[in-house]
Amino acid sequence: FFFSSRRRHTRYISVTGVQTCALPILAALAEAALAEGRTFDVELLAGEIQGQPVWYSLSVRRAEPARDEIEAVAVLTDITPLKAQQAELEKLLRERELMFSLSDVGIAYLRGSRIERANQAMARLTGYASPELTTLDSAELYESARDCVEFEAQVAQGLRSQGRFSGERRLRRRDGSGLWVQVAVRPVDPDDAEAGVICSFVDVDERRRARESLAAQAETTRAILNSVLVGIVTVSGQGIEWMNRSARRMFGGELADFVGEPIAVVATPEPDHPLRRTDWLEHLDEGQAETFECRLKGRDGREFWVVGNAVATRTDAHGQQLTFALLDIERRRQAEMNIAQAQASLQRVIETAPLAIALLDAHTHEVQRLNQMAATFFARPLDELPGRAPEAFCTPAKESGRAHV
Repeated sequence: FFFSSRRRHTRYISVTGVQTCALPILAALAEAALAEGRTFDVELLAGEIQGQPVWYSLSVRRAEPARDEIEAVAVLTDITPLKAQQAELEKLLRERELMFSLSDVGIAYLRGSRIERANQAMARLTGYASPELTTLDSAELYESARDCVEFEAQVAQGLRSQGRFSGERRLRRRDGSGLWVQVAVRPVDPDDAEAGVICSFVDVDERRRARESLAAQAETTRAILNSVLVGIVTVSGQGIEWMNRSARRMFGGELADFVGEPIAVVATPEPDHPLRRTDWLEHLDEGQAETFECRLKGRDGREFWVVGNAVATRTDAHGQQLTFALLDIERRRQAEMNIAQAQASLQRVIETAPLAIALLDAHTHEVQRLNQMAATFFARPLDELPGRAPEAFCTPAKESGRAHV
C-alpha cells in the first residue's frame, strides 16, 4: 500500500492492535527519514493471538522519481514466525551460556593452540583464572613437551578418523601439580579446521588412582595364585578368561591356548562329567562353592584325577563368573590303589598260608586280622577274636608260668 504526506495534510494507515497514539510518532519518524533520503524501518508489536505475540515489520522508502510531494512505498510484513524463531534461538543461547558457565565439567574453546574461552570449572581444574587461561598456550597445560606432542597427535588422528576424540591425560595445574583428566574433543565445524575445537575436561584423578590400586592388587593376587600348587581357572559366559601357572601345567598348554574355550575342553568323554555342567550359576549364589572329583585330559594327552571346587565369584559386565580350583590327586589315587592292592595281596597270603597268622596292633596288642588256622589254634570262632588281646584266649600254666591255650 502507499503512504503519502503533504506539508499540511498527512494520511495515516492504521494497523490493528497498534495503539493509535503511536501512529503520529511513526509518521513523523518516517517523514524525517524520507526527507533525509533514508529508508524507514520499524518492527511493530500488534497484540496477541491465542496468547502468542503478533509482530509486523514496516519498511517505508521514497518512491521514484522524486516530486515536490513526498510519495513513498510502505511494505508491511508479518514477521511473527521469524520473531518466534528468534526468541527460540535467544532462549537456546541463554541455556547454552548457562550450561557453559555453570557446568561442573571444564570446557574450553581452542583455536589452534590458543585458548579462546574457558568456563569457571576449567579455571578450578587448572588453578588459573578464566582471563589468564586465554593468555596461555595449550601446551602449558601439559607436564612436558613430549606429552603435548604425543597427545595432540592422538587427538588429530581421532578427529580425522572419527570426527571426535576421547582419552585420558595428565593436566598440569598452575602450582605445578598434575591430575588425571578425561578429555573429549569435538570440532566446531567439521568442514572448517580454522573454526577450532571444543574440549571438555573431567577430573578422574581419584578414579584413576583407585583403578591403578585395583590393578596392582589384582596383579599381586595373580602372583600369589601363580605360586600355589592348586590350579585356578576363571570362566565367564565367553569361556576361560584366566588360569594360573599350576592350571596351565595341568592342562598341558599356555593361557592363549585356552582363552575363550569352555572348561569342558579338558574333560574326559563321560557324559555326566562335572565340567560339562551348565547349571552351576543356577544354584550357586555368589561366594557359594560345590566340590567334585573327576578325571581330566590335558592337551598333551595325559589323563589324571582332580578334586575341585566351583565357586560363583562375582558378577561383572560380562555376566556371572565361575572360579574353579583344581587339585591334582593322581598320585594320591595311585597310592591308594597300591595300598588297596597290597592289602588284598596280604589278605590272600594270610588266608592261604598253612600257618596260624594273626596281625596285632603294636600299641594295644589287640588282634586286627587273623586266618582260619589261627582261629583253630585259639579254639575260638573267627569273628570272636578281632579286637581282643591274645591273653584273653590263653590260660596261664600253673608251674612253668607260661600261658597255654
